[in-house]
Amino acid sequence: MLTKREICRLVVGLSEVNDADLLDDDTSLPADVCAADDRIAVRHIRDLVHELYHDFDYLTSPLFATATQDKSLPYCDMLAKRHCDPARRTEGRRTYGVALCSILDDNEAYDLTSPANHRLLDELRLKINALANPSSG
Repeated sequence: MLTKREICRLVVGLSEVNDADLLDDDTSLPADVCAADDRIAVRHIRDLVHELYHDFDYLTSPLFATATQDKSLPYCDMLAKRHCDPARRTEGRRTYGVALCSILDDNEAYDLTSPANHRLLDELRLKINALANPSSG
């Protein structure tokens, strides 16, 4: 059976490539992935990750707010414009995916997530920790 961290990585990875709907099929969640009783919970985790990942906007994150605090408006605009570059957005999404994968180990995802969505991160942690899967391999 996968560990809780591996389940998280699986769900985030599927969300990153827009294949998270594969988890709707029970054959995608056999006993060596998770307990049959946890399939609904894994799908709920998938829904949370999907919402967080697809709503990700670095410009609304506490990390961006800290970087621009007490800075001039032109400087803030320049930083915002820089982060809207497609290559940087892709890099930011990749960084966010890594942060979501490590939600059980650290709070980096909170620094990258709009405070309005912190409750979703709390719920994600609770759901992952409630799985019957082992904490470590």
